[in-house]
Amino acid sequence: MNSTTSIELGNLLQTGNYSEVIRRGENHLQHHPDDAGVHVMLMDAYFKMRSEEWANVQRSADHAKAAILLGHDTGYCHERLLKDLREMDYYYQALQLCLMVMRPDFEFSSRGCGNKDYFAKAAATVRKRIDQGRAKDNPDAVVFTPQQIERLILLTRQHKQHEADAQKLWIKVQAAWESGRNDEYNRLLKQYHKIQESL
Repeated sequence: MNSTTSIELGNLLQTGNYSEVIRRGENHLQHHPDDAGVHVMLMDAYFKMRSEEWANVQRSADHAKAAILLGHDTGYCHERLLKDLREMDYYYQALQLCLMVMRPDFEFSSRGCGNKDYFAKAAATVRKRIDQGRAKDNPDAVVFTPQQIERLILLTRQHKQHEADAQKLWIKVQAAWESGRNDEYNRLLKQYHKIQESL
C-alpha cells in the first residue's frame, strides 16, 4: 500500500518539513489520486499545520477520509478523522464514524492500531456534545454515505480473508523450506509476497 513517494514524504514528515510534504504530496496526487499512502502523509502534514491555518483541519480530514475509502484500514486514519471532526465540532459526522467502526461486521486490519473501544468511548463523549447543542454540523451530515460504508465493510472483510490466506500460505512456505522442496518453496513464496503486496 505504501508507494515510494509516500515513503519519501514520510521521511520529510519526520524532519518537520510539512510545507514540502504538502507541496510534493498534492502534486503527486494530481497524477496518482488513488495513492492511499500519500493521502496518509498529507493527512499528517495538514494536521501538524492546523494551528497555522484553520482550513488545514478540514484538509487533514479530507485526506483521512480519502485514505480510508482507498482501503487504509489500520485504524490510524479513522482515529485522525475522528480527531479532526471533533476539533471542527462536526459531532454528527463524528458519531456516524464511531457507529460505523462499532458495527460488529467492521474490523480493523490486524497489522494496525485500530481499537473499537476507543470509538465506543468517543461516541459517548460525542453524544454529550450533541446534547449540549455544540455541533456545528447538522443531524443529516454524514462523513460516509451508506454505500461507502457498505463498501468499507466489504473491503475489511476481504482484507481479513487476505490476511488469513497469507497466514495459511506462510505455514506452507515454511514446510516447503524445512523439507528442502526448493521449487515448491519458491513458488509458494512468490504467492505469499503477492498476497502481502495486496494488504
